[in-house]
Amino acid sequence: MYERILVPLDGSKLAETVLTNVEDIMVKMAPETESEVTLLEVVSGLTYNALTRDRRAQVPLEEHELEEVKAEAMAYLNQTAAPLKAKGIKVTTMVAVGDVAEEIVKAAHEVKANIIAMSTHGFSGIKRWALGSIADRVVKISDIPTMVIRAKGG
Repeated sequence: MYERILVPLDGSKLAETVLTNVEDIMVKMAPETESEVTLLEVVSGLTYNALTRDRRAQVPLEEHELEEVKAEAMAYLNQTAAPLKAKGIKVTTMVAVGDVAEEIVKAAHEVKANIIAMSTHGFSGIKRWALGSIADRVVKISDIPTMVIRAKGG
């Protein structure tokens, strides 16, 4: 079964919609199975160039700026984990820096996840083509099963 589930989040309520499904799975398994959920947020080590105000002109964050961003992400994950922990679900949190899809797959291997559970905004057509899909990329590059839930309101 799914003893270890990796749940990538991006800080949005839409991304968090997958947590209801994960909670259902974990509550049903909890008495019989030693199970764990890992909440992950991947942050970029880049920001736009403030001088040009061009978002395509990416520049690396200073080390102290990156540490602030990582600390904010960890605080968010810990806050998000609290309701799951209150229901007796074992939850760990982690923050990674880099390409989102690649870091999700890397983290899944690190925590030995049996499944990656994530939501998608459910875009289609030109909007999907223009914005791309992290969920699509994860499904394509991962050798770990991935459960993709369409976010309500997406």
